[in-house]
Amino acid sequence: MEKVNCILCGSWESREICSYKQVKIAHCEKCGFIYRNPRLKKDSNEQFYSFDYYKEYEGIDIKIIEARLDLFRTVLKKLSKKISYDSRKILDVGCGHGHFLKLARDLGWNAKGVELSKTACAYAKEIFGLDVVDKSVDRACLNENYFDTVTLWNVLDHLSSPLVQLKEIRRLLKPRGVLFIRVPNVSFHLFVHKLFRLLPQFLKTRLINDPSVITNYGFSSKTIKKILNKTGFCNIAVYNSPLSSGDPYKSASFNQGFVKLIKLLLNMVSNAVYFLSFGKFYIGSSLIIYAEK
Repeated sequence: MEKVNCILCGSWESREICSYKQVKIAHCEKCGFIYRNPRLKKDSNEQFYSFDYYKEYEGIDIKIIEARLDLFRTVLKKLSKKISYDSRKILDVGCGHGHFLKLARDLGWNAKGVELSKTACAYAKEIFGLDVVDKSVDRACLNENYFDTVTLWNVLDHLSSPLVQLKEIRRLLKPRGVLFIRVPNVSFHLFVHKLFRLLPQFLKTRLINDPSVITNYGFSSKTIKKILNKTGFCNIAVYNSPLSSGDPYKSASFNQGFVKLIKLLLNMVSNAVYFLSFGKFYIGSSLIIYAEK
């Protein structure tokens, strides 16, 4: 483990705001960025995602992907309209077992992926026949100005060096190429984490896991814009992400129909708040971001 400074402003001044699953979460006193401090060193972080991450989530990955298929299709359709090239070259960073890439390829995209997990990478190659490299994007030696779009599905917050990775992604994109990112909304997840701790025990027994998600970095609508501006991206647009169907993470023991109803209501409320605030407030559980080189 190592103590780290804020990647947005460089300040070493931070205070612990909560302990999340035995991990200390810090708040930068200068710019307000949320991040894990201390955290795993870069090599240890990459080793975890190379060998241990998919073991921890074995058995639920397919359900997570199936729950996101409609969102995958929606995003690919929007990306098709945004890019100004006919080659439709797409790179998925942290592509996992390759389900998103397979869908992209089936819809006519020239698809490539990078994935640290050797197990997931082998699956993507052998089962789907995908072109996937088992390295981080900054070590994959990919061609400059090559891709029309690069996607990161719930990956950016797990990285040890997001500034390095984003600068490399910008190098790989063609001029006016499109970056797509989906990340947990830290404002939502900090609130849920604090609420979960206040729940009476009989309600906690109905919840198998704390449903909040906080990893190496916690991005809000403001801080995701800051890091993208810092790494040279422009025309940044942030939205509440539609929620995936059901409860693929098995965080609750409630009936799946009840979970779907709750998610539908959350979608409606978060979108209403977004529009009524003229795009100033984001209370959805995840954010989706589009940006250009």
